[in-house]
Amino acid sequence: MWDRILSTGRRCWGFCVPDHSAAGGGNWQGWCMLLVEQATEHACLKAYRDGSFYGCLTGDGPFVEAFEATESSVSIVLNDSAEILFVADAQVVASVNDDRATFNVPQQDGSAAVTYVRVDVRHADGERLFLQPVRFQS
Repeated sequence: MWDRILSTGRRCWGFCVPDHSAAGGGNWQGWCMLLVEQATEHACLKAYRDGSFYGCLTGDGPFVEAFEATESSVSIVLNDSAEILFVADAQVVASVNDDRATFNVPQQDGSAAVTYVRVDVRHADGERLFLQPVRFQS
């Protein structure tokens, strides 16, 4: 559903919350990890407004050490190796098994040829990270 909304060009942040009713059980703690330099109230609220956070299922790692997005690339660095999936316009467009990866955003006439790119991380221990989408104006 998230990708269908994002494909329309709308901004839609993803939040992870505890879901104890999840089918099949599991450790679905649901954490939002803020990407802030200082743990102040102002910085935390700004991170939520700006989408400078990611969701995870358990909060037990891996963690995002760096994330950067430009008009031409999206890059991530983790503290541990995992499967890093880049999703653009509801399609997995790249997959890397490492602790870092960069996706070169396809271009058309000098602009991004996709509506958005988001990163989905899948760790061997079952942890999942869902980074906020990077939106591109077409």
